[in-house]
Amino acid sequence: MKGTGVNVSVLCPGPTDTGFFNRAGSEMMISKMPSHLVAFFGYKGVMQNKRVIVPGVSNQLLVAAAKLMPRAVSLEILRRFQKPSGGGSEDVSTV
Repeated sequence: MKGTGVNVSVLCPGPTDTGFFNRAGSEMMISKMPSHLVAFFGYKGVMQNKRVIVPGVSNQLLVAAAKLMPRAVSLEILRRFQKPSGGGSEDVSTV
C-alpha cells in the first residue's frame, strides 16, 4: 500500500482477557491483558502509523524470544501454555 496514502497496521495482542480461553476449554498459565488496554494500545499504534503493534512489555519480550528460538521450541511452549483445562479428553499432541 506504500504510496497510496493507505496505512496498514497489524495488532498482535498476545493473551487478552476476553473470555475466549474459558470458552475454548483452555487455561492460560500467564497473565492476560485487559481488552480495553489492548484496544487503547492498538488505537494509539494506528494513530502513530505503526506497522506492527505489540502491546505490553511481556508480549514484546515473547516476540523477541520467539525470533531467537527454533520454531519447534516455540510451538511446544505455546502448546504447554494453552493446555486444555481438564474438561475434555482430547490429546493436544495429536491436534
